[in-house]
Amino acid sequence: MSEVVVGYVELLVNDQLNERWSATDISRVVEKWGIDMNYVILTGIETRVFNAASIFTKFQTPRDRQWVDNEFVVYDGEYNVLTPTVADVENGRFEFATEPILPVYIVTRSYDPYNAAADLLLEEAGHKAGDVSSFSTQNGTFAYGSKSSNFRDQVRAYRKRGRATFSA
Repeated sequence: MSEVVVGYVELLVNDQLNERWSATDISRVVEKWGIDMNYVILTGIETRVFNAASIFTKFQTPRDRQWVDNEFVVYDGEYNVLTPTVADVENGRFEFATEPILPVYIVTRSYDPYNAAADLLLEEAGHKAGDVSSFSTQNGTFAYGSKSSNFRDQVRAYRKRGRATFSA
């Protein structure tokens, strides 16, 4: 698994020093949100060359399949293994020295750091549910705020940014 993904999740949950969760715990949650990408076609990014035809040497994973693993294999249209000159695994972008035979495929795993961070924050919200952040009394009534509400708001925000999930 990519240490970059784990580091990004640590940043999202504000735990870069692993005070709330260990790196192993975070890796476990990130792996839960990993999906296999078996022969997924990469989208070519057109490069225009002056006084020549356009060529495709840069490729991108589908938008919902970014944050790919460090361990990947890229194939050309004849299933020959390709070695990219540039591999940006965070953004799912790959660049080659020459134009490969199209289509270009990738075999790897893709991770969803936003849903992984949401799972960790939801766990923290559960721990903070009984903690009171504010308490006031007026006219014989009282009101209080829970410390978990901020965590739940952040969970909602990360779920919106994460990969779509479906349940029955």
